[in-house]
Amino acid sequence: MNELLPLLSRAREIADTRSPAVLGTVVEVEGSAYRREGARILVEPAGRLTGVVSGGCLERDVAAHAADVLATRAPRLITYDLRSPDEALWGLGLGCGGTITLLLEPLDTGSPESSPLGVFERLVADRRAADLVTKFRTRGPDGERVVVENTAVFATAPCSFETPVAPRSVDVSAPSGSTSYLVERLLPPARLLICGAERDAPSLARLARELSWEVIVADPKASAERDARFDGGVRILPGRPDAVARGLTLDGRTVAVVMTHSYLDDVEFVAALWSAPLPYLGLLGPPARRDRLIADLAMQGLQLETAALARLRAPAGLALGGRSPEVVALAILAEAQAVLAGASARPLGAPSSSLATPLDSALETLAP
Repeated sequence: MNELLPLLSRAREIADTRSPAVLGTVVEVEGSAYRREGARILVEPAGRLTGVVSGGCLERDVAAHAADVLATRAPRLITYDLRSPDEALWGLGLGCGGTITLLLEPLDTGSPESSPLGVFERLVADRRAADLVTKFRTRGPDGERVVVENTAVFATAPCSFETPVAPRSVDVSAPSGSTSYLVERLLPPARLLICGAERDAPSLARLARELSWEVIVADPKASAERDARFDGGVRILPGRPDAVARGLTLDGRTVAVVMTHSYLDDVEFVAALWSAPLPYLGLLGPPARRDRLIADLAMQGLQLETAALARLRAPAGLALGGRSPEVVALAILAEAQAVLAGASARPLGAPSSSLATPLDSALETLAP
């Protein structure tokens, strides 16, 4: 979901000027491809692109098709077959060995709520999980047609921690033909709470912002000089840890890193965040400091359940080597990303097993 935030931001900007645009969505992939189902791109008439649907090789051709969609105001499907060596002849030469189908649909920029992006806007605002089902094709006696309909099934409760499920295309057969859908589980954007605003915190904030994460810095010692260490996209919360925790809605898509470089402040922050439904609570410092902190929390009467202890990552981060603030930030965010994704942080070349689970609530809507 985070990668869609720049796209949504740009869509709001062009909606203000009522400029036309086309939304491209990868709806079907067979074999290997750089991006999978659910990847999206926003195409503007002048050729400006927001988002990525390939390694950069398909975008120019997608933009050309988008111009036709703007002219006709009708959605269309385009398919790139990258399995044949002939694809090198027409300028791609990707060598991915797969087939990619994109849905291109014109946006009604004068009515953002009715645009295909409206569901994403509501998801970000409400921080709720949803299953999104997009009908994009029908096949019947009269041939194949592009038919676009979106149905969102929102969760009824605020987001709890869920392992993301890979989007996928589904074909549902009926006596009269078949219908193709893209089925996605959409989770609220990842959010990072940094507890402390010392000299290493801006590196963590910058890298998280590069990932389009929402970043909040809780600083008990807030001042104009300390606030200036962060860019304008970072929200600064002054105050003591217990007040900060009470003032935030902490959910299963929020990760926290305690890095005040003050032992007493660290104890307060960990105590204030201990019972929150955070999937990841990182703490800077060596194991001996962690053990001392846990012992002090126990003496204060904090219930140190096994599940809560498992969420505490101390020292925070993966063992990447290097000690600069930038490398430490990379190590912490890599570990937090793996936790949010339910991934093992193993090398990509190592054997793996799928963590995906069925999108039951969404698939129930596809019965013919």
